Amino acid sequence: MTTFLPHEEPGPTELERPGFTVLDLGGGWRFSEALELRLTVRNATDKLYVAAPDNAADFAVGRSITLALGGKL
Repeated sequence: MTTFLPHEEPGPTELERPGFTVLDLGGGWRFSEALELRLTVRNATDKLYVAAPDNAADFAVGRSITLALGGKL
């Protein structure tokens, strides 16, 4: 979980922005010494927020999910 404080005193090229919290989750399961499954969920609550306080910033990416299978020989 990451919390961003409000940006209440913007500079000449920035926008005022409220504070917000983004929740990221992740976990894994090891099947054996050589095989592991990993799951990552970024922005789990699908919060809409700007990526930076400057006036040209786009909204950040919404929820994303990554599932990976890793192994070693």
